[in-house]
Amino acid sequence: MRTTISTCSKALKRIKAPLFFFANSIRHFLLLR
Repeated sequence: MRTTISTCSKALKRIKAPLFFFANSIRHFLLLR
């Protein structure tokens, strides 16, 4: 159980980075427009 939680958190961190970058670029695009 603990191992699955740790892998889930690792995957979340790995997914979070590109998602944050994606949202940031979208916000920048909206601000530019």
